[in-house]
Amino acid sequence: MRRWVGSLLLLGALAGCADDGDGGSGDGEMDDAGSDMAVDAAGSDAGSDGGVDEDAGAPTSHCTTHAFAVDDRARTYTLCVPDPLPAGPLPVVLGFHGGGGNARSWASVMPWHRLGAEEGFVTVFMQGCRDALDDCSTLEGRFVWNVQKPGAFSGVDDHAYTDAVLERLSTEHGLTIDPARRFATGHSNGAMFVYSLLCDRPGVFAGIGPISGTPTDESCASPDPDAGIFHVHGVEDGNVPWGGCCSEAQKTEGDLEYLAECAAFPQCVNGLNWWPPVRDGDHPYADLVGLEEIGAARGCATAGSPVSPEPCVAYECSGAPIETCRVPEAAHALVGFDGRFDLIDYLWRRFSE
Repeated sequence: MRRWVGSLLLLGALAGCADDGDGGSGDGEMDDAGSDMAVDAAGSDAGSDGGVDEDAGAPTSHCTTHAFAVDDRARTYTLCVPDPLPAGPLPVVLGFHGGGGNARSWASVMPWHRLGAEEGFVTVFMQGCRDALDDCSTLEGRFVWNVQKPGAFSGVDDHAYTDAVLERLSTEHGLTIDPARRFATGHSNGAMFVYSLLCDRPGVFAGIGPISGTPTDESCASPDPDAGIFHVHGVEDGNVPWGGCCSEAQKTEGDLEYLAECAAFPQCVNGLNWWPPVRDGDHPYADLVGLEEIGAARGCATAGSPVSPEPCVAYECSGAPIETCRVPEAAHALVGFDGRFDLIDYLWRRFSE
């Protein structure tokens, strides 16, 4: 069996990037929600540990990138630990980039490690893969997550990869992680994978923060009732609309994939894609588990009440909380939330409550 192990220097890996994956125009991949990502290739991956540049005098995080093997594929992640290290057990936030992105692009636009340095939590920037690749460890690739979407088969086991990363935090890095304070957040395709973790890894995460995504896991029969859900979505999102969308073929009469019920749905910005509605999950192609069904299993009210910050709405539940924040004027790309909604601040406040 091939083996990939190592620690890669993160010199420029968290430097500027125009957007995380899934930003816009679509790149022809069925499992991508669209991408206009521009990767900064200035970083150098050498064979030792390195720190992230921070403001002088500010709390810092020590960030290192690590490659290892999962199911005979080379995988990687970037680990950022507060320096100095607080006494454990420590919270951890796992971040999952959008389709067509990578750990570097996610860290560039969602610098959780900076808040982690201040608040004393560990950050892991996760990186996806692709079926055609044996080596998904480069920080300059374009990767996706296997979100268990109906009709979109993938042989990549991203759940096993996530399990392995969580285990390595203790076995390889000597960190003591609080099992009651493990959190996951992701954008677009990464948000869909976070929902898949909610379904397929109950009890692992205390809360999830999906951004610009929707539940797609066709095997989601019993989503974790004990993990808080804090979903953020742009009102103007055309890539993954709140109410779902159909592919061009599904909306074209005479096409083998044509579905008459898709007349009631907009066409996705990436015409190769279809996505179910966030709330009810009911799409002409497949009836999936949406937030309403997840909430019903928790005894949540069907109507929400406004909470701070605007425009968030909380659904009163007998189980773990559910909140949705539909941000006016924001579209799909993460950059569209800038100046309108502080994603990291909101999610960490909810995670740490």
